[in-house]
Amino acid sequence: VEVLPNSFNAEYGRTTGAVVNVVTKTGTNAYHGEATIIGRPSGIEARNPVSTSPTADRLAQFSGTVSGPIVRDRTFVLVSGQYAHQNRDSSITSPLGPGVFTGRYRQGLFFARVDHQIDDANRLTARVNFDRAYDTNPADAVGGLSLPSAARTFTRDTYAAVISETATLSPWWLNSFHAQLQVGSPITEFRPADPST
Repeated sequence: VEVLPNSFNAEYGRTTGAVVNVVTKTGTNAYHGEATIIGRPSGIEARNPVSTSPTADRLAQFSGTVSGPIVRDRTFVLVSGQYAHQNRDSSITSPLGPGVFTGRYRQGLFFARVDHQIDDANRLTARVNFDRAYDTNPADAVGGLSLPSAARTFTRDTYAAVISETATLSPWWLNSFHAQLQVGSPITEFRPADPST
């Protein structure tokens, strides 16, 4: 991962903000896989000092990656995914409605990449990814003096597909062609729990 906060070359395009350049790994001639499971059950965190009721923050996160050859020395694949499931309680201290509000967060991420070595000088790459998430209490908007009527649901659905061809024209010349499709449906959306707020 490379982060360029300012003063970057024209190869990164026109932008007024920073540029994040991520290089993903490819499959190889050997099969590889890895998995990660993270769990945080309720009851192991410290009690909220301003809450009259117990609150909990429960998290379950799963991720995995598999890579390997489709055709040895020619075509390789890498597939990766992640899922996060979190329920986090927020203490409401308002005298109008004291209690606990549970915010629910879910996110699914998927990435797949296929590389094909056409010949010694040409490589074709295709990749797809998506990010789908929702959160019923983003930035812990409900809590303290804010009642559940102030709740809003944040959703994000983004999809991308890229195909590229890299040609080595000579030891000094390299040509790279990229075509990309990005869809945000929506990229981000906030829906109030109570439309009057």
